[in-house]
Amino acid sequence: KFSINKPYPNPFNPITVIEYGLPFKSNLSIRIYDILGRILHQENKNTLEPGYYTFTWDAAIYSSGIYFIQFQISDILQTHKVLLLK
Repeated sequence: KFSINKPYPNPFNPITVIEYGLPFKSNLSIRIYDILGRILHQENKNTLEPGYYTFTWDAAIYSSGIYFIQFQISDILQTHKVLLLK
């Protein structure tokens, strides 16, 4: 099963970490959106082997606010809301 842990810490300043697990060989896309829906950051990880991984977001260049971190494999989407406090 595709699993994503909650971002930790949340609220955060300026780094948050998300652990996730892949049940099968996958292409993963990670996108970070601001509250207006604009994509601020995107990573594509191609052909990841099954297992557990960590995604770290350093938001030092962004202002305080609510952001959304979206993970996608195939047609499965999971989104987490995070709060950056400076």
